[in-house]
Amino acid sequence: MSEITRYEIIAKHVDSGKIWLIGYTPRRSRPGMMAAMQNVGAEMIARLEIGEKDVVTWTKAGTDARCQIGPWRIFYSGKTQRDCRGCEHPFIAAKTA
Repeated sequence: MSEITRYEIIAKHVDSGKIWLIGYTPRRSRPGMMAAMQNVGAEMIARLEIGEKDVVTWTKAGTDARCQIGPWRIFYSGKTQRDCRGCEHPFIAAKTA
């Protein structure tokens, strides 16, 4: 049985270049991206320092979905989970000691 392809979603700071892994989704679309973001919503708010006045602005749709929240761009990296094995970005919802 073949493995389901899951697409990597990352958040990248426009100034510093810092990258967080948001997650992977089998749906390369805006709904797929939104579902992945919802799964780590509290962690995104904390790690990306999203405030009450920050607005999500969608700049693309479909398989090229991307959005901006403050200085963070959230988008499909163009890689799959299979491509990223062993070289993953820090996971935004990882528990730190």
